[in-house]
Amino acid sequence: RRSFILVLISLVLVNFPSYELVDIQIHGTLFRIGVCYLAVSLIYYGLGQKGQYVTTLLLMSFQVAVLLRGPLLEGLDATFFPGDNPSSSLDSLVFGGLVVHLGEGGVSQGIVPTVGAVASTSIGLLAGVYLRTTGRGRVQIYNIFFAGVLMVIVGTLLGAWIPISKPVWTPSYVLLMGGLSLLLLSAFYWIGNKWSRGIFSKILEVAGTNALIFYVFAQSMQKILMFPRVSSGDGPQSRIPYHVYEKLFASWLPGKPGALLYALCFLMFSYAVVYWLYRRRIFVKL
Repeated sequence: RRSFILVLISLVLVNFPSYELVDIQIHGTLFRIGVCYLAVSLIYYGLGQKGQYVTTLLLMSFQVAVLLRGPLLEGLDATFFPGDNPSSSLDSLVFGGLVVHLGEGGVSQGIVPTVGAVASTSIGLLAGVYLRTTGRGRVQIYNIFFAGVLMVIVGTLLGAWIPISKPVWTPSYVLLMGGLSLLLLSAFYWIGNKWSRGIFSKILEVAGTNALIFYVFAQSMQKILMFPRVSSGDGPQSRIPYHVYEKLFASWLPGKPGALLYALCFLMFSYAVVYWLYRRRIFVKL
């Protein structure tokens, strides 16, 4: 049920405001989360924790076989340009003309990226289960930290053969970002243990109790604001976010600093909505 709802929300957001079946796009962050949630749940409950370790390694091994032109996929391209890499070649071979619905910017979000995302999700679940079943202490935090360091090192070394690529979600990317995530998890877990009632913990608690609403609201606002156009005086019409950025930020803080400040203001606006829900004890759960 949760996976279905996440996939449905993703399809609504990604394809807004047009929902013609012939042009429907089947990708997006929530779509991937929904698919990975379902896959990892089946792996965990069907194979257990040890089976999950083995399956995670097999998933990344499959990626390596594809991306390094393994014996089962002889002849696929060895480049890693958008739309011209072994991952895209495999998707074209399996899905044919449907591949245009599986991604954007010339990058297919099909088999190899999804397998990598499932491996990433599995790493997160393994870490969560470890922390929940071994108590709260320094040893657990240290183990998570050193596991993160090891994964960062292995991912970086693997990147010499297979590029660290988020669009393709390569195994080097899985290991590197999984390692960095474990380092952040250990840091936040340490902060939570040491200052469980501090302002930093409260900020994270507010965001985490309505994480899905936080994300969906921010994405919806971006989509809605990008749809209409407004007049900029004598100049051509522009989309609302560009208009706001040019008038309120770029005029006195041009370039990347202004763009960063605009993004932070948008983030704080979205956070204010979640904080309003938190104060009224409104929590949306799937």
